[in-house]
Parts: sequence; C-alpha cells; structure tokens
Amino acid sequence: MREKKRRMETRLLAILGIIALLIGGEIILGVRTAGEEIAYAAAQQQWRAHPVSAATQTPYRKANTAHFILKDGAAHIPKIELSLPTIEHEAKAAGAASALLTVGKQSKKVYLTFDDGPSRNTPEVLDILKRENVKGTFYLLGQQVKQYPKVLKRIADEGHAIGNHSYNHNYRELYSDFRGFWSQIRKTGKAIQEVIGYEPPLVRAPGGTFLNFNKQYFDLMGRAGYVVMDWTVDSGDSKRVGVPAKEIVADVKKGTLSADTVVLMHDGTGHGETVKALPEIIRYYKAKGYSFEVMTPEMKQVQFRIADRERWDRKPVSQAWIQANIDPVQVATGEPVKQPQPPTGGTTPKPPIQKSDPLLMQLKVTTDSGELELASNQFRSYQDITYVPVRLMIEKLGGTITFDEAKGVLLLNVNGLEWAIDWKTGKPMQLEIDGTLTILPWETQMKGNLLWVPLRQALEVSHVQFLSYELQVVDPNKSSSQTDENAKAEDTKAEETKQERAEP
Repeated sequence: MREKKRRMETRLLAILGIIALLIGGEIILGVRTAGEEIAYAAAQQQWRAHPVSAATQTPYRKANTAHFILKDGAAHIPKIELSLPTIEHEAKAAGAASALLTVGKQSKKVYLTFDDGPSRNTPEVLDILKRENVKGTFYLLGQQVKQYPKVLKRIADEGHAIGNHSYNHNYRELYSDFRGFWSQIRKTGKAIQEVIGYEPPLVRAPGGTFLNFNKQYFDLMGRAGYVVMDWTVDSGDSKRVGVPAKEIVADVKKGTLSADTVVLMHDGTGHGETVKALPEIIRYYKAKGYSFEVMTPEMKQVQFRIADRERWDRKPVSQAWIQANIDPVQVATGEPVKQPQPPTGGTTPKPPIQKSDPLLMQLKVTTDSGELELASNQFRSYQDITYVPVRLMIEKLGGTITFDEAKGVLLLNVNGLEWAIDWKTGKPMQLEIDGTLTILPWETQMKGNLLWVPLRQALEVSHVQFLSYELQVVDPNKSSSQTDENAKAEDTKAEETKQERAEP
C-alpha cells in the first residue's frame, strides 16, 4: 500500500516538475509569436490522447496557455486545467490552418510594369503576356501614344493597366519647375483619353520620385487625384544602352521578394533585350508562388521617401496658380463610364459625366465697377496668368468694341477710356492723348476662335480696379437649360469673332 502511494507521489512530482519546467521556459523566453507557438505545441504530444499534426495543435495550446504575473520577484502560478482535444477541434484547426496557408500564398503579388512605351517592342511584350496569361501595367509617354495609338488601344483591350509617364521624359523640363511637370502630365492624359476614352490616374515619374519630387510635387499630384507609383525591384534594363537579357534576369532575381513586388522594366525603343528577358522573369515569379496583378489607384502607394537634399533649383508654385490649375482637376478612376442605351422609340439620353472629367469651376471676380461671373469655359490659366475672352470681359464691364479699319485695330471702350489690340499681331496697345498707340508689355492669345486677354492687365488698362476673386465648384446636376443657354451665347460670340477676323 505504501509502495503504491509512493509511486503515485513520484508520478505527481514528475508531472509537477515538467509543468514547472514548462512554466520556467515560458517566463524566461517571454511571449511567443504565432509561428513559435505552433512549433512549441508540436512538442507536447504527451499531453494528448492521440497524435495530431503541428498545425492542429494551435487551438489546444491556446486553450491551455497559462498567464503569469510576477509578484515581488516571484512567479504567481495560477491553476492549470488540462483538457483533451476533440475530433471537432481537430477538424476546425486543420481547416483554419489550410485557409491560413492558402491566404499566405495568394498574398504574394507581383506587378510587372513597363515604362516609356508604346513602341515597336510593345506588341511583342503583349504577345508574351497573353501567352503566359499574365497582366501588366504600362506607364506611357504622350509622344509615343501619338505615334502608336493602335498599340495603346490593344493594351487597354487586353485588360492591362495604364499609367501616365509624362510627355517626353525631359528631366530638366519636368523637374526644374512643377508647372513643366504638370503641363506634361495633363498633355499625356489628354492624349491617352483621346484613344481609350479616359485619363488614367496612375502616374510614374521619369527616373522615380527620389531626388526629383519634393513635398509640393507629391501634395499637388494627390490634390488633383493622381496616384504616383515608384517600384521595389529595378530590372536594370536602363542602366546603360543594350543591357543583355541575361543580366536583366539576374538583376530581377537579386531584387527583394516582398509581399507586393513592383518590377520596373521598359518597353520603349532600344529595349529589345527586355523583351527577351521577360519569359524567364515570369517563370521566376511563378516558381516563387506569386500571382500577377495590375496596379490600381486603390492599392497602397509604392513611393520612395523624400530626399533630404535637392537635386533641382526650383521655387514652389503660387497659391493662385494652384487654385486656377490644380483645383479644377480631379482624376478619379481608371476606366471609362459605359453610355446608357436609349429606350425604344425614345431620344438618346445625354451621356453621364465621366468620373475622370475635371470639376467644373466658376470664377467670380470683384472689381470697383461690379462683379464678373465667368463660367468654366470662360477663363483659363497659363503660366500663372488668368485669361478671358476680350469681348466677354468688355461686355460684362458695360463697354463696347469697334473695329478701326484705317488703323487695323480693335478699339475697346470702358467707361469712356479706350485701348486697342492690333488685329494682325494681337499686340495690346495703350491709346495716348495725342492719338498715338503704345505697345503694352503683355500678350493676347487666339484660342478656339476667341481672342483671349490676361484678366488683371486688361482690367488695369481699362482703369478698372481688381479687388478680389473667388473660385466656386459648379453643381454638375444643375438644370441643363442654363448650360445650353451659355453654350448658345458662346457660339454666338465665336461666330461674331470669326466675322471680325474676316472683316479686315
């Protein structure tokens, strides 16, 4: 009897010793990660009624993990209740582990991106992507879009993503002044829209943003709705002329294998070796378990940090320029809006506003002679100067315009004060007391059959004092009657301008 009792005590002490050892290990090592917890539980099969896989130990281990609180330097050991897992626990755990592994595999995404196209190389790139059942993202140059519109159309039709990569890739023009960068982005966006029906919000800066973008570049691009993307892996295909395909593949394989890998390649002129390297690059990422995705405006932005030094000597653009140029723009999506079909026997409905259309803005200018309200198509900005149609401005100020055939000038009269514009050259002139004309130091522009003048300067020469201005967003759902009325008025003014142009 005593021997039996002694054996039971020995077993109990052994069990308590093992528990103490486990507790001590947990206190010394600290908190375990999820992966460590699975591995740790796999070694505890002596506590289980039947062996199971390491992955299925997690629920059991979590259910029986004790929490320890140190009091006065000593470990406080709470009561431990051991329980055996059930078949239901095993099934649930196995399913959870399987789902976890599946999600982990699917979360590895690679984005193949191609800059500087479209070119003669692009169709071959598209052939390879189609054969491999892979989608890519193409960052296009505006001048190349003009040259290869059919290739751009094919890129869009085959389901690849499209981004803006400036118009001509000229670094000095792009980065010496934000206005140069903005002009190229807008010009390229328009060129793309003319081919596929929408302007893409994705943008990649030539050379990347590091040392090229400052905070204002990032802020203003985001303010207008553009999404700027860099990369995580450089294929090295543009580090010099004629980089061989073998070297391009090697550089890609040296790149970091992150959960979201963005690979920089080029399909522009002179990049035939990139085309040769592409199949091997695709095979490499497939072997690594990556899925191939296209970049979207909604995904997390891949951007380099802002450099702590400046490469370019440039000044920030003014708030007036920002309000006139950035705020009216809002590139929202990367796909065209489908047009509704007219009902049987009915009239064709007006197409909805494209999501990528710029916001309509109204400019209200306050002067000492009253207010000038200008619709979105009645003012434009160029190099920090706001222009308006001269006839429209003069009429809103209650003035008149006549044509002096002898002198070949338009005479503009506001409040009894006259100034003139030379009809042939467009030069603005001050009418002196003795009847002579002095050329003024600013320019007019002829756009859309209308003669445009800089607003502030035209007000000044008309002896009208500029007081303030306000930009307002126009409700796109406003009744179309007013819009149609404005359009008719503009058509009438344009026709009158044509007649004036023809008279001399």
